[in-house]
This record gives sequence, structure tokens and C-alpha cells, in this order.
Amino acid sequence: MPAALRAHPFALLRVDGTHRFALSGDRDSGLVSESKGEAFFGPDGGLAPALARTLDFLSKVEQDQHRTLAAAHHLDQAGVLAPRTITVRTESGEKRLEGLLRVDEVALDGLAPETFADLRRHGALQLALCQLLSMQNFERLSALARARVVERKRATEVFAASFVDPARQDMEFDWSLVSAAEGKS
Repeated sequence: MPAALRAHPFALLRVDGTHRFALSGDRDSGLVSESKGEAFFGPDGGLAPALARTLDFLSKVEQDQHRTLAAAHHLDQAGVLAPRTITVRTESGEKRLEGLLRVDEVALDGLAPETFADLRRHGALQLALCQLLSMQNFERLSALARARVVERKRATEVFAASFVDPARQDMEFDWSLVSAAEGKS
């Protein structure tokens, strides 16, 4: 799950013109209340434990994002990033995702030893290798997505056929199970 969703309704916002951040909360989310839930601050005026954990989590996410952007910048400066367009098949047709970048494995392999060492020193080599490894799973993910579309279509057809044909006499419902299930909730 994306970090931004895990921390919702909280986020870190950059304080204008500085390298500092402020913890903010979305009051319109329906998750922030003045009368229910945990208080934001403890009796001593410090952050309540849950909010302190959220702030710590968001701070780590920000640090990780900063390191990732710095590593991506080093990859770009080394000339190993290349454009990538991905075509995704959905139930409504194909969609092209443009403006993406990928690591060019040939360019990475052809780097001068000093440049390669510089990428390793700045954590960019690890990012490049992770991206290359993740692309091996891309086709598998695409195949799973296509299979899911086919299965959903088949299930919809089977479901519709089982209720649309008034001549079918082979279906019976055990309404006692429905009543029992309702009593459990």
C-alpha cells in the first residue's frame, strides 16, 4: 500500500522556502474528530504516541524519497536512463503510459569504472538493479491482469446465464443459511 495512503489523513507539507516540514491533517477526511478517537497531544503537551508514530513514519518516507530522487539524479547524470512507454490492457481497452524512464542495461554495462563506482557510492546502483529485476516480473503481472479480465468476464456471463433463463428449474436457495448469516453480523 502506498505510504501516502497508510498515513492518511496525515501528511508532511514543506514549510514555504525552507527545508522544514509541518505535520498536517485533512479535517475533511471524516477521520479527524474533536470528540472521538485519540487525542493528538498527551497530558504533558507532547505528541500522543499514535501521532508520534505517524510523524516518525512520514519522516522516514520523506527521507527515503529524498534518497531515491538523489539516486535517480545520479543515474540520469550517468546517462543510463532511457524513455519507456508501457501499454496496459484494461477492460475498456488499451492505455499507453508515457513519460516513464527505465534503466538501459547496455548503457549501465558500458559505464566507465569511475562512473560505475560513483553510482554504487551514492546508492544509485542498487536502485538501477532493483528496477532491472522488477521488469522481469512486469510481463508476469501483465499476464495476471489479462487473466483476471478474462475470468471476470466469464464469471459475469455464468452469473447472468444462471439468473436470466426462466426455464431453469435446477436452482434452489437455502434461505435458512441467509438468516443464519444475518444473525452473525
